[in-house]
Amino acid sequence: MILPNNLRVFITDPNGAYSYPIVAYTWLLIYNKYDEPDKAATLKYFLNWSLTEGQKSASPLGYVPLPSQVISKLREKVNQTL
Repeated sequence: MILPNNLRVFITDPNGAYSYPIVAYTWLLIYNKYDEPDKAATLKYFLNWSLTEGQKSASPLGYVPLPSQVISKLREKVNQTL
């Protein structure tokens, strides 16, 4: 999957007899900069956690973990904007 710089992707329903017909990302709207450094640091920590350790919870909960190339792109964006 190629993830554009604006991180906007629309995924069509997967093919296959055993595929679940609804596929989507969860969208987060965050500011590029925050006036409160503590708030920015906490948000940055949470987003990085969700893209690393948090991914381990996806499969046991019935979700598909994000592909590694998507995680890399998202972490890059989080670390350069907050």
